[in-house]
Amino acid sequence: MSIFFSTFLLAMAVSVYCCLLCRDRVRSDDDDTGAAAERARGGGTIAPFPVEALPPAYAYVVGSSEDGGATAASGGGGRECAVCLGAVREGEMVRRLPACEHVYHADCIDRWLAAHRTCPLCRRELDPGKNPPDQLPV
Repeated sequence: MSIFFSTFLLAMAVSVYCCLLCRDRVRSDDDDTGAAAERARGGGTIAPFPVEALPPAYAYVVGSSEDGGATAASGGGGRECAVCLGAVREGEMVRRLPACEHVYHADCIDRWLAAHRTCPLCRRELDPGKNPPDQLPV
C-alpha cells in the first residue's frame, strides 16, 4: 500500500511540475510574439510625454475667459474631462494642452500623457519641443 501511495504522490508532483513548466513557456512565447510584432510595426515602446514641457496646472474658474465661455447654467458647471469623463468643477486643478487648447483635470492628463503623445479628444500630436503659446519668448 505504501509503495502505491508513494508512486501516486511522485506522479502527481511530476504532473504539477510539467503543468507549471508548460504554462511559463507559453507565457514566454506570447511575450516574444508581442515584442516581435511591435518591432515589425517599426515601433518600440513610446517614450512618455514630458509633462514638465506643458504650461503649469491652474485652478479652474467657471465662466472665465479661459473657460471658453462655458457657464454653470450651460450644463452643470462648464467643461468635461475627456479622460475620466467627469465634470470639471470650479477650483479643480486643470491643465490646458498648448497644441489644441483642450482642458483636462491635471492628474488625468498627466496619466494619459505617460502612455500617449496625443490629445485624448482630437488626437492632435503634442510636440514637447515647441513652446506653448503663453510661454513664447518676448
